[in-house]
Amino acid sequence: YGESHRFGFGWRPGAWWLSGSYQTHQLENDSGRNTDTRSQQAAVGNDRARSLRARLSWSRIDDRSYIGKDVTNSWTGDVGWDIAPLLTLTQTVSHGQRDGREGTPDSRSWVSVTEVQGTPTGRFDFVLRRADRWVTEQAGAGFTTYNDTELSMNWLVLPLVALSSQIAYEERNDSAWIIRNTLSWTPLPGGSVSLRLYALDFQDTRTDYLQRGGGFNAVWKARPRLRLEGGAEWTVLEQEGVRNTPT
Repeated sequence: YGESHRFGFGWRPGAWWLSGSYQTHQLENDSGRNTDTRSQQAAVGNDRARSLRARLSWSRIDDRSYIGKDVTNSWTGDVGWDIAPLLTLTQTVSHGQRDGREGTPDSRSWVSVTEVQGTPTGRFDFVLRRADRWVTEQAGAGFTTYNDTELSMNWLVLPLVALSSQIAYEERNDSAWIIRNTLSWTPLPGGSVSLRLYALDFQDTRTDYLQRGGGFNAVWKARPRLRLEGGAEWTVLEQEGVRNTPT
């Protein structure tokens, strides 16, 4: 059996806002693997619709569970700036402190996330994101070192043809690339029958995984309350040199 309680508040004096909450969660079972956490959060910021906006937040989690036994505090500040009508820069910096109990390690972390979003034309948009985390001690979720760079793009190549791409480079214990591309064609827009044809390519060097193929999705609105959907996909999968072709 278990129980959860949450209390929160929000206040918005003009262009600024303030919020906070307190939450407890307890779950007990016969095996002794009980869950017991208490958390507090507070945040302050200004109107997200402004061209220059900021937010500061703090959270504290006191984990007394059978696998937890630690207290984590984190402070985060982020700033968003609309550099141009179709170009936005966001910078986030956070600091975390984990104080372990019963032999679990103490750790301190710093995280920096920089993100640029842009729509140079009505047919093309992109998101470029860089994230870095430094820790004094590897201490589980939220307290491991990593460096990630990711680029996502959507491009309307022709009026009915779209290309979606994602390229990510991860640096953890080892470095890895993740590449995903999808090309789609929608030849019957706006009618009672819609059809989407697509081709895909996905590669993940973390697990030596490759997927390539294509397929189609069809939707027929036969009547106002009757909708029929169908589709098929053909792919070639390869992992660690072993290939198969499920349909």
